[in-house]
Amino acid sequence: MIEENPVVMLCGVMWHVVESGRASTVALCGRVLRDCRAHSRLKTVGRGNVCLGCLRAAGLDVGDET
Repeated sequence: MIEENPVVMLCGVMWHVVESGRASTVALCGRVLRDCRAHSRLKTVGRGNVCLGCLRAAGLDVGDET
């Protein structure tokens, strides 16, 4: 999955990249999503607030903060 601004889901205190928004049950990093509180887009929440495993799995350069 290589998308410039993927959907992210807030679960607990960490944002995770997901494939289909609220319908997703597993993040790209493999974490089962429980206690989901909100969904948004990566550029809205910022890469620094998103799970590194999810960013790597999404094919996004973790060091490239835009």
